[in-house]
Amino acid sequence: MMKRYVIGWMSLLILLLVCGFSSPTTKVYDNANILSEAEEERLNELCREAANETKADFVIVTVERLDGKAITAYADDFYDYQGFGFEKKEGTGTIFLLAMEEREITFSTSGACVELFSGSASDRIINEVSSYLSDGDYYTGFETYIKMTKEYIENGGKWSDSFLLDWVVSIVASLVVASIVVWIMCSGSKSKMTVNGYTYASGNKSNVLKQHDVFQRTTTIRRHIDTTPKGGSGGGGTRIGSSGNRHGGSSGKF
Repeated sequence: MMKRYVIGWMSLLILLLVCGFSSPTTKVYDNANILSEAEEERLNELCREAANETKADFVIVTVERLDGKAITAYADDFYDYQGFGFEKKEGTGTIFLLAMEEREITFSTSGACVELFSGSASDRIINEVSSYLSDGDYYTGFETYIKMTKEYIENGGKWSDSFLLDWVVSIVASLVVASIVVWIMCSGSKSKMTVNGYTYASGNKSNVLKQHDVFQRTTTIRRHIDTTPKGGSGGGGTRIGSSGNRHGGSSGKF
């Protein structure tokens, strides 16, 4: 009996050393049913691989609605009370949560990741991922979360040259497109005038005798303008969850 217990504890210790930590093996919780089974399984594998390589947890959660709860609080509580994280005391890792009805997303950091990810880094992940989510490409969006977060951690809190190059290329492409549009508009406005003061006059005599306007009524239309930025993000700073753990990150819409 004692031998069986010793073998059991040694097996558990080996498992912890191999896996890096004892957090739940399931990393993807698609409660909103927006992923296929194959996509969910593949994302789960990617999260586990990234977690083992970086010693930080990766979690993806989708829900149909938040039921009045703030999305950051929802993500923080899910991460803390489910027992995710490399060190149980701090729970180093990240979680990405999507709420379908509210069209909100959040990237929440915990443990050592709170200090590692700056507000601008968290915002960048939110903005990049939301560009795919807005098009309904949920798998690529979540895959992008894993890739960007993993590479940022592995590079010690900075972006690799590949991500910087993609960012520069996107900015240059936007400037080129804007320049072309402005050039086309300016070219169209410089066309030759074919109408002048003598166009509607017959010789020295004008056919216009008398003209007046009659004001009848005015109509005022009131329209609500939604100032909430779609696909935007807002982050920076830290907060304390209901579990007492500290979290950071960023949130936005898609």
